[in-house]
Amino acid sequence: MNVSATIQMLGTASGLPCLEGFQTSCLLDMDGDAYLFDAGEPCAATLYRREMDFNTIRAVFISHMHADHFSGVPMLVQTMQLLGRTSPLKLFVPPEAVLAVTNLLAAQYLMNELLPYELEVLPIEAGKRFFADKSIEVKALANPHLAVFKEKIGQKYPNRMESFSFLITLGSRKTKILYSGDIRNIDNLDPFLAEGIVDVLVLECAHIKPEETLQYLDRNAEVREVILTHFGPSWAGRKTELANMEYSSGKVRVAADGLCVALS
Repeated sequence: MNVSATIQMLGTASGLPCLEGFQTSCLLDMDGDAYLFDAGEPCAATLYRREMDFNTIRAVFISHMHADHFSGVPMLVQTMQLLGRTSPLKLFVPPEAVLAVTNLLAAQYLMNELLPYELEVLPIEAGKRFFADKSIEVKALANPHLAVFKEKIGQKYPNRMESFSFLITLGSRKTKILYSGDIRNIDNLDPFLAEGIVDVLVLECAHIKPEETLQYLDRNAEVREVILTHFGPSWAGRKTELANMEYSSGKVRVAADGLCVALS
C-alpha cells in the first residue's frame, strides 16, 4: 500500500517579520500522521485556516529556542486546548529549555491539569534516534548555530547554546529528509550527509551562502532535492536568483509559504 507523504512549508521567513512570509515552521504529513518541525508564529492560525485536524499532530520538534522557531508554541498548545484535542502530544525542545518551556506554558495556564490532552515536554537527545513511531524516526545532530553567544553571556544564565538539525526517516519506505534548522556552515551537516543518500534537504538561507552551499553539495554529498527556506530581508524580491542556481546532483525548490511537496 502506498502511503502519501508531504512536506508543507507553513512559514519561510527568518528572524524579522516580512511581507513575503511568516516565521519558520514546516509540517510533515505521513498519510494523516503529522509532525511539526519548528513552530514560529503564526503556525496555529495557519493550520486552522487550512482546516487542519489538530488531533493528527503527533509531535513537535523545536530546533533551538530563538523566537522565530518557537514563538508559535503557546498558541499551538492553546488552540489544541480550545478545540478539545484528546490525543497526547510530545513537544521536543533543547534540553536547556525543558523546565523553562514547562514554566512558560504554566504561566499562561497551559499546564496539563487544564488541558484535555496530555502534553509531554521532552529533551532532544543528540547523536541518536530520540523519537520513533509507526510513521517516522528522528535523529538529532547538535550544531554550533548559537555558539557565537557563549562569550557574551558567559555563566550568567543557564543557557547552553543548544541547537539541532534533524534527520527524519519515513517509515518502511526509508525516505530520508534532512532538516537543517539554523546552522553556521553547510559542513555542520556532514555527519548526516555522510550516512548516504538524502532524498530531501530542507535548508535554511539566513546564515549561509546558498551558491557556495550548492557547490559543496555537488562535491560532497548525494542530495536528490533541496528546498531552500528561512529567508532574511535581503532576499526580498530576489528569490528568482536562487531558482536559477546550478545544482547538478538534484532539484532545487525555492520555498514560499504554502509550498507543498509530495514525497516519492
